[in-house]
Amino acid sequence: DFMHNNLDLPWVSTIALATVGVRLSMLPLVVAQARYNMRLAVMQPYLQILHQAFRMSKEDVTTKLFLLRRNLKITFNQFQFSPIRVILYPLINIPIFVTFIFGARRLVLSSPEFQTAGCYWFVNLQAPDPYMVLPAVGIVGTLVSLELGLRGRRALHPDSQPTFSVVDRLIHALQGLVLLTSPMIVQLPAGVFPYWIASSAFTIVQILMLRRPDIRKMLGIVPPLHLVPTGGSKQQANPGAASDKRLAEREARRVQRRQLRNEKDN
Repeated sequence: DFMHNNLDLPWVSTIALATVGVRLSMLPLVVAQARYNMRLAVMQPYLQILHQAFRMSKEDVTTKLFLLRRNLKITFNQFQFSPIRVILYPLINIPIFVTFIFGARRLVLSSPEFQTAGCYWFVNLQAPDPYMVLPAVGIVGTLVSLELGLRGRRALHPDSQPTFSVVDRLIHALQGLVLLTSPMIVQLPAGVFPYWIASSAFTIVQILMLRRPDIRKMLGIVPPLHLVPTGGSKQQANPGAASDKRLAEREARRVQRRQLRNEKDN
């Protein structure tokens, strides 16, 4: 109401601008999450070796799981890493998104003024889009933003398959949920989609901008040098360099040998 009354903006623009304002306020959390995720990028070669050791071990399943959990705990402690923090931003963002969807729905249904507050083919913001264009754009925007986020995570380690894929599975589940609920989404009032589309567009732009090396460097989204166990130079901390990969693999093989010795002792 404040933006609509004081800036004399139409309701569609008001909802979209309010969305951008909310997403901008969450940028510090996004940057902090991206910085933390760099720990996973640095740790990935070690997790890969532990995963291979688990598959190649001839011990019984109980012993293999025990050794895997113990070595994962050692590795997580070494890198000061917590799996919960990797999914912290999605866990916070999803309730916010759903809350705003229902809040926008409640807003547009609260007054008869919204029956003529729209534009173009969706003049009535209280009724569903008769051509389903807005729901389609919202759904596609959400799927694209999720896919970009997933590919961005995998791009951190293009030479290896991800072994810690909790976030990957969460993203796939969300994509499936969006598709499954699409029959209900198209029935939402048209006034909901200025928020939905603006939020998806902001997410896409945000992901693309955070992929730029200059922006990542400016925001401090770089490998944590003090956690790299192979030395600590900037060259060693670069997960894309060949020398880094060899160093990481040697260190990971050391972890594997320690695991095999533990198996023999048990």
